[in-house]
Amino acid sequence: MALGSLDSKKIEVREVGDVTVVSFKDSRVEKAKPIKEDFLALLKDGKREKFLVSFANVSLLSAGVLAVLITFDKELKSRKRLLRLCSLLPEIYDVFSLTRLDRLFMIKHDEAEGLASF
Repeated sequence: MALGSLDSKKIEVREVGDVTVVSFKDSRVEKAKPIKEDFLALLKDGKREKFLVSFANVSLLSAGVLAVLITFDKELKSRKRLLRLCSLLPEIYDVFSLTRLDRLFMIKHDEAEGLASF
């Protein structure tokens, strides 16, 4: 799958070196189904090994989208690929902390720190 072939209204995808950086287009990430479809499309490309999901402008995240991230992480681990999260606003980080997902995901302060963590 070529980078430009993912036509998504919910996420933006770009390559930074050998890392695929995924960002959300909306500040309210509530609908899990289109996010799940986009993330599954990213998995189909066997060339992508490292993923950094940025929450830079996300102020609301649904439980359904959290479930998608958990599934995406499991799939990546089963394929020996890597996932990092970055740029979580304090209120979004609190959700990860309260649900103990901060123990599941490697969360970095910003994109630069996330990229350097690979």
